[in-house]
Amino acid sequence: MYIHHREATFPDGTNPFVACIGKVITLRLKCAIRLDGTKYLREVTVFLYYLYFPLCMKQYFSVDIEASGKTPGKYSMLSLGACLVGETSVQFYRELKPISDGYNHDAMKIGCLGLHCLEEFLHLEEYNPRRHGFQPPKALQVLEQNGEEPEQVMAAFADWTNTVAGDATPVLVAAPIAFDGMFITWYFDNYFIGDNPFGYGGEDINSVYRGMMCDMNAHRKWLGMPDERACPHNALDDAVQQAKEFERILAMMAVP
Repeated sequence: MYIHHREATFPDGTNPFVACIGKVITLRLKCAIRLDGTKYLREVTVFLYYLYFPLCMKQYFSVDIEASGKTPGKYSMLSLGACLVGETSVQFYRELKPISDGYNHDAMKIGCLGLHCLEEFLHLEEYNPRRHGFQPPKALQVLEQNGEEPEQVMAAFADWTNTVAGDATPVLVAAPIAFDGMFITWYFDNYFIGDNPFGYGGEDINSVYRGMMCDMNAHRKWLGMPDERACPHNALDDAVQQAKEFERILAMMAVP
């Protein structure tokens, strides 16, 4: 289980008190290193980590959504999958009732590939996103009948996230976060009366990997990890695959 430092007070997740202490201590230690050499660099790093870690922790959650189009509101979130980074057997998955009739045909061909509610209808061409005669409105009708209300899903997701995170700050991890995070934030804002447990921030897996590699063209595919998804574009399977990739990146960064 990956638990990393927490920053929680400002909307971007930063605790000003802890951040200030960390910066002061880091500055003083850097000065000491410059004066005394680098032989104690590892000891200083370990000391700083164990001084800073108890004050602030993060818990990473890999999240993936499938949708009927590019933007929430105009289009619907079809399914939501999430798991705990470092312990991918801790999972959350729901399929949702659509909030509108709007859809993009190409988006539906992808977003419906892993929907459990369609499995019993896949022998019918109009319900099968892999078939030429696929009709998205048919799939939306099945979701309307079998999916859960958005309010119920977001409340359950918030409760699950907070329970799993415990005293740590939950951090949303996605690829790309601009898409999945946008839908998660919009649905929490419109269908949940409480606070979004992820706040307004999160981590984009590719961005973290590029920063670690110091290469703006780097992509998580370079990790060379096998695709273990039973069903690509099932939101939960995608979330688990992403979590394993992020675990590898954290290990490469030597994050405890």
